[in-house]
Amino acid sequence: MTEVMIEEIQELHIAVHQEAISPDEIEEKYECRLTVKNIREIRDRLSRLYMQAMYPQFGLPNFEI
Repeated sequence: MTEVMIEEIQELHIAVHQEAISPDEIEEKYECRLTVKNIREIRDRLSRLYMQAMYPQFGLPNFEI
């Protein structure tokens, strides 16, 4: 289960920061051990950053027509 969650974090990290990250680098960057609780918090934080990047300031989807 944690492996799947770590993969989600890695995918979100690529989407947000355009760079790959290993589990060891996750621990260093976010200054925490990879427990289920910490993984969920990191995943939620990256998800929010990703959603903010996908929507412009006006709140409309950032899709090209």
